[in-house]
Amino acid sequence: MLGNRLKRYPDRLGEWCSRVSTVLTALLLVFMALLITVDVIGRGVFSKPTLIADAASGYALVGIVFLGLAVSEWSGKHVTVQILTRRLPPHRREQVEAAVLIITLAFAIWFLWILFGVVKVNYVNQTVSIDALHIRMWIPYSVGPIGTGIFALVLLAKVIQKIRGLVSAREVK
Repeated sequence: MLGNRLKRYPDRLGEWCSRVSTVLTALLLVFMALLITVDVIGRGVFSKPTLIADAASGYALVGIVFLGLAVSEWSGKHVTVQILTRRLPPHRREQVEAAVLIITLAFAIWFLWILFGVVKVNYVNQTVSIDALHIRMWIPYSVGPIGTGIFALVLLAKVIQKIRGLVSAREVK
């Protein structure tokens, strides 16, 4: 019973991370669209543009990119180059894919560490944007580590799935 739960854990983790990323990305996309719409109407009808639309939509776009990483990875929509791997036997291809996932996970964890450092520096220094928002920069910068962290969890789930598949294939032989 416990073994079955543990086997499903990576699937649940990946699915949960993908759903959270999807919702957050959709909310940012709607926010960005509304903000730009209000700005266009303000410019065209009232000759009064919002002073925050450019900056806020830029921050939202960065959030969409970082939060979209997990969704695209879990759904298999990331761009992959298969020039060499498609010529490999299926089992060897699975091994290479597992190695690539592990390397990507290691890079994501390293990048997460770097992004946390950026957020920390901006928080400690109380850096404020120079645009009309005058927002504390650690707030929009926080989307980077959040998105990368969720992406790393999805990669971890996929690594576990891939290794489980390799072990199962070996046991069948």
